[in-house]
Amino acid sequence: MRHLKAFYVFHITAESSSYSKAAERLHITHGAVSKQIKLLESHLSQLLFYKQGCSGLVNLICYL
Repeated sequence: MRHLKAFYVFHITAESSSYSKAAERLHITHGAVSKQIKLLESHLSQLLFYKQGCSGLVNLICYL
């Protein structure tokens, strides 16, 4: 069940292209978003985002 929450956080983060914007939308901290993404990446054994400097994130799963 905890992976369902992590997937939802991933979905919002992908839409927002930013951990900080996702955190605002979800009313949680940036660190909590990061933790959920890491949990899902660990569960899937797959990197989900590539950090692209200050301009945002690239969702790697779209390219697989």
